[in-house]
Amino acid sequence: MPTDLSLILIGLGIGFLVGLTGVGGGSLMTPILVLVMGVPTAIAVGTDLVYSAVTRSLGAIVHFRLGTVKMDAVRWLSTGSVPSALVTTVIVGYFLKSAKHFTQGLITDALAAVLIFVAVSLLFKPVIESRFKLASISNRRGFAIGIGVLVGALVALTSVGGGSLTIIALVVLFNTASTSELIGTDVFHAAILSIVAAAAHIFIATVDFHIAILLLIGSLPGVAIGSRMTVHVPDLLLRLGLAGTLGFVGIRLLAFA
Repeated sequence: MPTDLSLILIGLGIGFLVGLTGVGGGSLMTPILVLVMGVPTAIAVGTDLVYSAVTRSLGAIVHFRLGTVKMDAVRWLSTGSVPSALVTTVIVGYFLKSAKHFTQGLITDALAAVLIFVAVSLLFKPVIESRFKLASISNRRGFAIGIGVLVGALVALTSVGGGSLTIIALVVLFNTASTSELIGTDVFHAAILSIVAAAAHIFIATVDFHIAILLLIGSLPGVAIGSRMTVHVPDLLLRLGLAGTLGFVGIRLLAFA
């Protein structure tokens, strides 16, 4: 098992990257816990969700105070994502008891697939956003709820993927919104979803609080440092580096499973 110092240092590194790039910690934290630290996949997912619930809640408070949260979009997304996350976690908890090895493998495969998806999304982010801005949705509420159902299931199963899909949905729903409003709404919804999913994982006993606390000790100053350095690193370099890293980790997870 990982040492306390190594977990604090991992938290510091992940927090720095989150502050630098804005990419959710789950894309990096969960696979590192699994591949590097040897934490079982289900425990890694639940622990990361507790970690994410704290960090995203802080970001949500900031965005809410800045007025960059579209609450109607948050309500629509949450209508689908919250029950979906709860149902998915209950199903995972049931199968962890009755078919533990199969369920751990399924979670690992799903995590790998989502990481590869996020990597591809990062590579083609400008193209995807420009195309989706031209989309026209007649039933915006139904579209948002549907995306929420998918995002809730993915986050509960893997702790990864909510940000990428949610941002695409928000671009379609509010194609005249500013970037800060898109990000603020995404962060606020992610905070709600993380809190609910984390609570559900606590209920099925797939959270290691010792690990979560140590990760937070390292990550909070890491986010502050990374955020200050964002303006000094070109966006293209960040996207290419992250896409390559996440794609590589996704492929490694497939081999690991």
